[in-house]
Amino acid sequence: MERLEDNKLHCCFQDWMKQEQSDLTELLQTLKRSPADDEHLCLLAEKVIKHFEEYISNRAVLAQRDAPSLLYPSWCTSFENAFFWIGGYKPSLSIRLVFSLLGSRLEDQPQPLAKSIEGESKAKADDYEIQPAKSSQGEKKVNSGLGDLSPGQLNLIKNLYHNAVKEEEKLSNQIISFQENVGDDSVELTGKNWNKVDELNDLMNQSLDAHSLSITNLLVEADNLRLSILRELVLGILKPLQSVEFLIATKKLHISMHEWGKKSNHGRLKTPEFHCLTHTLNTTTFI
Repeated sequence: MERLEDNKLHCCFQDWMKQEQSDLTELLQTLKRSPADDEHLCLLAEKVIKHFEEYISNRAVLAQRDAPSLLYPSWCTSFENAFFWIGGYKPSLSIRLVFSLLGSRLEDQPQPLAKSIEGESKAKADDYEIQPAKSSQGEKKVNSGLGDLSPGQLNLIKNLYHNAVKEEEKLSNQIISFQENVGDDSVELTGKNWNKVDELNDLMNQSLDAHSLSITNLLVEADNLRLSILRELVLGILKPLQSVEFLIATKKLHISMHEWGKKSNHGRLKTPEFHCLTHTLNTTTFI
């Protein structure tokens, strides 16, 4: 039977998935109807970012009761969990996705990123149903979306990428230290109380409760990093149309990860889209 804490966290995740689908629908409709309305596009991008901020805020409250269950959630598929990093996707994945959609030359990208999109299966904007805007006569306009990033924007994105990686490394090191501390405490408690079963169980529970607070803090830090990178990219660097195109791609990626994860349990993941997805993710990590 699912515990009450797990049920609440599961419901929080399900609500978020529904919100993502709703946001995706609105983003696609707006891109189709008002691709040149910068004010509308900007307000919509801010709205979508706000939804993510509300989600991680709700999750932070629930994490105080059972943070460890968020590391590898039982309500996510094993495929999703294989890419997890401290409760969600790595912030640098957002930047990798921008360059993957952009399909720019390898020499214009950070070296680790260039390797990740090298080869035949480069993800393009068309894979996410993002098309150039059309005039009333049906002729294509000059696209000012993700395919039209300026050199200044590229430099800002590269700097953001490197900053994201540095912060990720700091949190990853904290996770390593946390794991070592948990292991040391467990060994020490067992060595001192190996013949006192009941007392050992109580001491172990107390130790794990103390470490649970550390996990909560790490989850909150990781979520805040995800939010700050996303906000800077969408609201600080990209133009309104570019932001909407990028948000569409992130929503479709997350939703597809979840749906393809379900199919993986039945051995049906052999589509070209799936291989393109795993190629994009194979140098990045989720959770």
